[in-house]
Amino acid sequence: MLLGRLGIRVAPQRPGGMATDGPVCRTAHELACRAIKRACYAGHDSVRLREEVARRLLGAVPADAYALTTTDPETGLFTHLLGEGLGAPQVEAFVGHVYPREERARLIELGRSGRFVATADAGAPGRGSLFHSELFHEWSVAAGVGPELRAAFWGGDGLLGTGCLLRARGSRPFSAGECALMERVAPHIARGLREAALLELAGQPDPAGEEAAGALPGFLLLGSGGRICSRDRRAAAQLEDLAGGSEPALAPPGVSVVAGMLRARFAEPNAEGDHRPL
Repeated sequence: MLLGRLGIRVAPQRPGGMATDGPVCRTAHELACRAIKRACYAGHDSVRLREEVARRLLGAVPADAYALTTTDPETGLFTHLLGEGLGAPQVEAFVGHVYPREERARLIELGRSGRFVATADAGAPGRGSLFHSELFHEWSVAAGVGPELRAAFWGGDGLLGTGCLLRARGSRPFSAGECALMERVAPHIARGLREAALLELAGQPDPAGEEAAGALPGFLLLGSGGRICSRDRRAAAQLEDLAGGSEPALAPPGVSVVAGMLRARFAEPNAEGDHRPL
Protein backbone atom coordinates (compact mmCIF):
# COMPACT_ATOMS: atom_id res chain seq x y z
CA MET A 1 0.00 0.00 0.00
CA LEU A 2 1.00 3.62 -0.24
CA LEU A 3 1.54 5.61 2.94
CA GLY A 4 0.89 9.26 2.31
CA ARG A 5 2.48 11.58 -0.20
CA LEU A 6 5.90 9.97 0.30
CA GLY A 7 4.75 6.96 -1.70
CA ILE A 8 5.90 4.39 0.85
CA ARG A 9 5.11 0.89 -0.35
CA VAL A 10 4.82 -1.79 2.32
CA ALA A 11 4.99 -5.43 1.21
CA PRO A 12 5.83 -8.83 2.73
CA GLN A 13 9.38 -9.39 3.87
CA ARG A 14 12.05 -10.72 1.54
CA PRO A 15 14.27 -13.63 2.60
CA GLY A 16 17.63 -12.48 3.93
CA GLY A 17 19.51 -15.40 2.37
CA MET A 18 22.94 -16.72 3.22
CA ALA A 19 25.10 -15.36 0.41
CA THR A 20 28.85 -15.07 0.89
CA ASP A 21 31.70 -13.25 -0.85
CA GLY A 22 32.69 -16.33 -2.86
CA PRO A 23 33.28 -16.42 -6.64
CA VAL A 24 29.59 -16.84 -7.47
CA CYS A 25 28.63 -13.80 -5.40
CA ARG A 26 31.48 -11.73 -6.80
CA THR A 27 30.18 -12.44 -10.28
CA ALA A 28 26.63 -11.52 -9.19
CA HIS A 29 27.95 -8.29 -7.66
CA GLU A 30 29.78 -7.37 -10.86
CA LEU A 31 26.72 -8.02 -13.01
CA ALA A 32 24.52 -6.02 -10.63
CA CYS A 33 27.00 -3.14 -10.64
CA ARG A 34 26.99 -2.97 -14.43
CA ALA A 35 23.19 -3.15 -14.63
CA ILE A 36 22.75 -0.41 -12.00
CA LYS A 37 25.21 1.86 -13.80
CA ARG A 38 23.28 1.39 -17.06
CA ALA A 39 20.02 2.24 -15.31
CA CYS A 40 21.52 5.39 -13.81
CA TYR A 41 22.29 6.84 -17.25
CA ALA A 42 19.19 5.58 -19.07
CA GLY A 43 17.15 8.76 -18.55
CA HIS A 44 14.64 7.21 -16.13
CA ASP A 45 12.51 9.31 -13.81
CA SER A 46 13.38 9.02 -10.12
CA VAL A 47 10.79 6.32 -9.35
CA ARG A 48 11.67 4.08 -12.30
CA LEU A 49 15.37 4.51 -11.55
CA ARG A 50 14.96 3.39 -7.94
CA GLU A 51 12.78 0.46 -8.99
CA GLU A 52 15.54 -0.71 -11.33
CA VAL A 53 18.21 -0.17 -8.67
CA ALA A 54 16.19 -2.10 -6.09
CA ARG A 55 15.60 -5.02 -8.47
CA ARG A 56 19.28 -5.33 -9.37
CA LEU A 57 20.63 -4.63 -5.91
CA LEU A 58 18.37 -7.09 -4.11
CA GLY A 59 19.20 -9.73 -6.68
CA ALA A 60 22.82 -9.57 -5.56
CA VAL A 61 22.53 -8.51 -1.91
CA PRO A 62 19.77 -10.43 -0.05
CA ALA A 63 17.76 -8.35 2.42
CA ASP A 64 14.50 -8.59 4.36
CA ALA A 65 13.56 -4.95 3.69
CA TYR A 66 14.80 -1.98 1.74
CA ALA A 67 14.15 1.74 1.26
CA LEU A 68 15.36 4.03 -1.51
CA THR A 69 14.45 7.68 -1.13
CA THR A 70 14.76 10.99 -2.86
CA THR A 71 15.48 14.01 -0.68
CA ASP A 72 15.39 17.77 -0.95
CA PRO A 73 19.09 18.72 -1.33
CA GLU A 74 18.62 21.92 0.66
CA THR A 75 17.12 20.31 3.78
CA GLY A 76 17.79 16.58 3.42
CA LEU A 77 14.10 15.85 4.04
CA PHE A 78 12.44 12.95 2.26
CA THR A 79 10.44 13.87 -0.84
CA HIS A 80 9.61 10.27 -1.85
CA LEU A 81 10.27 6.87 -0.35
CA LEU A 82 10.11 3.57 -2.21
CA GLY A 83 10.47 0.47 -0.06
CA GLU A 84 9.28 -2.96 0.96
CA GLY A 85 9.49 -5.28 3.93
CA LEU A 86 8.51 -3.18 6.97
CA GLY A 87 5.09 -2.72 8.53
CA ALA A 88 3.29 0.60 8.51
CA PRO A 89 3.98 1.41 12.21
CA GLN A 90 7.74 0.90 11.77
CA VAL A 91 7.81 3.04 8.63
CA GLU A 92 5.76 5.79 10.25
CA ALA A 93 8.05 5.87 13.30
CA PHE A 94 11.15 6.14 11.14
CA VAL A 95 9.81 8.73 8.67
CA GLY A 96 8.04 10.87 11.25
CA HIS A 97 10.46 10.69 14.18
CA VAL A 98 13.78 8.89 13.75
CA TYR A 99 14.86 10.32 10.40
CA PRO A 100 14.09 14.03 10.87
CA ARG A 101 15.37 14.00 14.45
CA GLU A 102 18.66 12.12 14.04
CA GLU A 103 19.29 10.15 10.86
CA ARG A 104 18.93 13.05 8.45
CA ALA A 105 21.99 14.71 10.00
CA ARG A 106 23.88 11.38 10.09
CA LEU A 107 23.26 10.70 6.40
CA ILE A 108 24.22 14.25 5.41
CA GLU A 109 27.43 13.76 7.40
CA LEU A 110 27.98 10.42 5.66
CA GLY A 111 27.64 12.09 2.27
CA ARG A 112 29.98 14.91 3.18
CA SER A 113 32.56 12.42 4.44
CA GLY A 114 33.01 11.00 0.95
CA ARG A 115 32.56 7.45 2.24
CA PHE A 116 28.88 7.28 1.18
CA VAL A 117 28.27 3.85 2.81
CA ALA A 118 28.06 2.64 6.43
CA THR A 119 26.77 -0.47 8.19
CA ALA A 120 25.55 -1.36 11.67
CA ASP A 121 23.95 -4.29 13.48
CA ALA A 122 21.46 -3.59 16.26
CA GLY A 123 21.63 -7.24 17.34
CA ALA A 124 25.40 -7.28 17.94
CA PRO A 125 26.85 -5.04 20.68
CA GLY A 126 29.51 -2.70 19.37
CA ARG A 127 28.57 -3.19 15.72
CA GLY A 128 27.71 0.40 14.88
CA SER A 129 29.21 3.41 13.17
CA LEU A 130 29.55 7.15 13.63
CA PHE A 131 26.82 7.48 11.02
CA HIS A 132 24.12 5.73 13.08
CA SER A 133 22.39 7.29 16.08
CA GLU A 134 21.27 5.73 19.35
CA LEU A 135 17.72 6.60 18.36
CA PHE A 136 18.11 4.49 15.22
CA HIS A 137 19.45 1.62 17.35
CA GLU A 138 16.37 1.83 19.58
CA TRP A 139 14.09 1.87 16.53
CA SER A 140 15.91 -1.14 15.06
CA VAL A 141 15.53 -3.18 18.24
CA ALA A 142 11.81 -2.37 18.44
CA ALA A 143 11.32 -3.20 14.73
CA GLY A 144 13.21 -6.51 14.93
CA VAL A 145 15.96 -5.20 12.64
CA GLY A 146 19.52 -6.51 12.89
CA PRO A 147 22.11 -5.69 10.21
CA GLU A 148 21.62 -2.47 8.23
CA LEU A 149 23.54 -1.19 5.21
CA ARG A 150 22.97 2.45 4.31
CA ALA A 151 24.14 4.78 1.58
CA ALA A 152 24.05 8.54 1.10
CA PHE A 153 23.50 9.56 -2.52
CA TRP A 154 25.47 12.79 -2.41
CA GLY A 155 25.47 15.37 -5.16
CA GLY A 156 28.19 17.76 -4.08
CA ASP A 157 25.71 20.46 -3.08
CA GLY A 158 23.47 18.29 -0.95
CA LEU A 159 21.84 14.97 -0.24
CA LEU A 160 19.91 13.77 -3.29
CA GLY A 161 18.61 10.54 -1.77
CA THR A 162 19.34 7.65 0.56
CA GLY A 163 19.48 3.88 0.35
CA CYS A 164 18.96 1.32 3.10
CA LEU A 165 19.03 -2.49 3.17
CA LEU A 166 17.82 -4.25 6.32
CA ARG A 167 18.05 -7.81 7.62
CA ALA A 168 16.11 -9.35 10.47
CA ARG A 169 17.69 -9.63 13.88
CA GLY A 170 19.97 -12.66 14.06
CA SER A 171 20.81 -12.57 10.33
CA ARG A 172 24.39 -12.51 9.13
CA PRO A 173 26.01 -9.05 8.81
CA PHE A 174 26.50 -7.46 5.44
CA SER A 175 29.79 -8.70 4.02
CA ALA A 176 32.72 -6.66 2.80
CA GLY A 177 31.80 -7.53 -0.78
CA GLU A 178 28.21 -6.38 -0.32
CA CYS A 179 29.37 -3.10 1.20
CA ALA A 180 31.85 -2.66 -1.66
CA LEU A 181 29.06 -3.10 -4.22
CA MET A 182 27.03 -0.36 -2.54
CA GLU A 183 30.10 1.89 -2.46
CA ARG A 184 30.67 1.37 -6.19
CA VAL A 185 27.11 2.17 -7.26
CA ALA A 186 26.28 4.99 -4.80
CA PRO A 187 27.95 7.81 -6.83
CA HIS A 188 26.23 6.61 -10.01
CA ILE A 189 22.84 6.49 -8.29
CA ALA A 190 23.42 10.04 -7.10
CA ARG A 191 24.12 11.18 -10.67
CA GLY A 192 21.05 9.33 -11.90
CA LEU A 193 18.87 11.00 -9.27
CA ARG A 194 20.29 14.42 -10.16
CA GLU A 195 19.55 13.86 -13.84
CA ALA A 196 16.05 12.58 -13.01
CA ALA A 197 15.39 15.65 -10.85
CA LEU A 198 16.44 17.96 -13.70
CA LEU A 199 14.23 16.11 -16.16
CA GLU A 200 11.28 16.24 -13.77
CA LEU A 201 11.88 19.93 -13.11
CA ALA A 202 11.87 20.59 -16.85
CA GLY A 203 8.30 19.35 -16.90
CA GLN A 204 7.22 21.76 -14.17
CA PRO A 205 5.87 25.29 -14.82
CA ASP A 206 8.48 27.96 -15.43
CA PRO A 207 9.55 29.07 -11.90
CA ALA A 208 10.45 32.51 -13.27
CA GLY A 209 6.79 33.47 -13.34
CA GLU A 210 5.14 34.56 -10.09
CA GLU A 211 2.06 32.42 -10.70
CA ALA A 212 4.09 29.35 -11.65
CA ALA A 213 6.45 29.81 -8.70
CA GLY A 214 3.49 29.66 -6.37
CA ALA A 215 2.46 26.35 -7.94
CA LEU A 216 5.75 24.65 -7.10
CA PRO A 217 5.67 22.76 -3.78
CA GLY A 218 7.76 23.68 -0.79
CA PHE A 219 8.97 21.33 1.95
CA LEU A 220 7.87 22.03 5.51
CA LEU A 221 8.48 19.94 8.65
CA LEU A 222 6.25 20.76 11.63
CA GLY A 223 6.85 19.75 15.24
CA SER A 224 4.46 19.68 18.16
CA GLY A 225 2.16 22.67 18.50
CA GLY A 226 2.76 23.71 14.91
CA ARG A 227 6.42 24.62 15.52
CA ILE A 228 8.37 24.97 12.25
CA CYS A 229 11.34 22.60 12.50
CA SER A 230 12.68 22.86 8.95
CA ARG A 231 11.72 24.27 5.53
CA ASP A 232 13.23 25.01 2.13
CA ARG A 233 13.36 28.36 0.34
CA ARG A 234 10.01 27.93 -1.42
CA ALA A 235 8.23 27.07 1.82
CA ALA A 236 9.91 30.01 3.57
CA ALA A 237 8.71 32.42 0.86
CA GLN A 238 5.17 31.05 1.03
CA LEU A 239 5.15 31.29 4.84
CA GLU A 240 6.27 34.91 4.63
CA ASP A 241 3.40 35.68 2.25
CA LEU A 242 0.90 34.02 4.59
CA ALA A 243 2.29 35.83 7.64
CA GLY A 244 2.39 39.25 5.99
CA GLY A 245 6.07 39.70 5.28
CA SER A 246 8.04 38.02 8.08
CA GLU A 247 8.69 34.31 8.42
CA PRO A 248 6.85 32.98 11.51
CA ALA A 249 8.18 30.56 14.14
CA LEU A 250 4.84 28.74 14.20
CA ALA A 251 2.83 27.56 11.23
CA PRO A 252 -0.01 29.95 10.31
CA PRO A 253 -3.47 28.78 11.45
CA GLY A 254 -4.50 27.64 7.98
CA VAL A 255 -1.40 25.47 7.60
CA SER A 256 -1.86 23.98 11.07
CA VAL A 257 -5.50 23.13 10.33
CA VAL A 258 -4.59 21.36 7.08
CA ALA A 259 -1.72 19.51 8.76
CA GLY A 260 -4.06 18.38 11.54
CA MET A 261 -6.64 17.14 9.04
CA LEU A 262 -4.01 15.17 7.13
CA ARG A 263 -2.60 13.72 10.35
CA ALA A 264 -6.04 12.60 11.46
CA ARG A 265 -6.84 11.04 8.09
CA PHE A 266 -3.45 9.30 7.95
CA ALA A 267 -4.01 7.78 11.40
CA GLU A 268 -7.46 6.39 10.50
CA PRO A 269 -7.30 2.71 9.34
CA ASN A 270 -9.29 1.50 6.38
CA ALA A 271 -11.47 -1.62 6.19
CA GLU A 272 -8.41 -3.86 5.80
CA GLY A 273 -6.81 -2.41 8.93
CA ASP A 274 -4.17 -0.49 6.97
CA HIS A 275 -3.63 3.24 7.32
CA ARG A 276 -5.23 5.12 4.47
CA PRO A 277 -3.07 7.03 1.98
CA LEU A 278 -3.32 10.80 1.99
